[in-house]
Amino acid sequence: MIDPQFPSRSRDAIKKGIELTVGKFDSIFKGRKPIYAILSTSLDFELAQYKKYQLMQRNFEAETQSNPIMGQWRTDQYMQIESGTKDFGSGGTMPLYDGVMEPAGYYMYFRMHPANQDATSILMGAHETGHLLHWQMNSDFPQTQPAWWIEGQAQMIGESVAAQAGTFAEFENFLKSQTRPDYGGGFFSGTTKLAELEGDSVTRSQFNCALCGTRLVYSRGKVAIHLLVGKYGIDKVMAFTATLSRTNRWWQSFEKTFGVSVEDFYAECDSYAQWFADYFSPGWRKSQF
Repeated sequence: MIDPQFPSRSRDAIKKGIELTVGKFDSIFKGRKPIYAILSTSLDFELAQYKKYQLMQRNFEAETQSNPIMGQWRTDQYMQIESGTKDFGSGGTMPLYDGVMEPAGYYMYFRMHPANQDATSILMGAHETGHLLHWQMNSDFPQTQPAWWIEGQAQMIGESVAAQAGTFAEFENFLKSQTRPDYGGGFFSGTTKLAELEGDSVTRSQFNCALCGTRLVYSRGKVAIHLLVGKYGIDKVMAFTATLSRTNRWWQSFEKTFGVSVEDFYAECDSYAQWFADYFSPGWRKSQF
């Protein structure tokens, strides 16, 4: 579902990011459930698309009652577009339920100013499809998961696909370009402590923290995933995802899978993140975004 006003260059890049990610990870898709994508420049266009499909409309109506924050967020984003923020672009992936625990389908949304012709939107398409892969591996998630994990794994998947690199040198150059301080998902000044990007690191019962809605979650989260994959291997990272359920707690699954306490991993990641940033994004400590 594509808004005629949606910038064509960004549209093509997003579609390519989705197609490359699905092609690379096709074996993970266990079932063929409906997946919708809305590329929109206005609130009216997006809302009109929900009405075309009963499953989407029912979920939208349920959301207005149970999670009004999502509706306010949607409105705020379109207000940025209407105010003339020409470089505005945002994406998201959400499950669609039909009265059962396992999602009956999914939808992705991409909101963008009509003038935002951005070829690097391939990363946005790949990133959001990375969230979709998360749901394919396990649909029985606990009520809360760390914000850094949710966005970090999608960012790493997105970058690995969007790089389209044939050699490690090409991938390294791409990674440096995406890590520079002035890039949206880049590494700029701010905390390197994952506990501040988790949600509620005290009771771990809520998904909220002062920095959870900031770009720090993406840049620090992807570094945490880099560390987990590099140290323990992709199989263990995927195994951790598979063990999550509503009957356990994510930190219990984490410690059982990786054999290390969350606190010890956070301490190690703090040091690793600073090394990573010094190498890929020199001067990050004095930068701002």
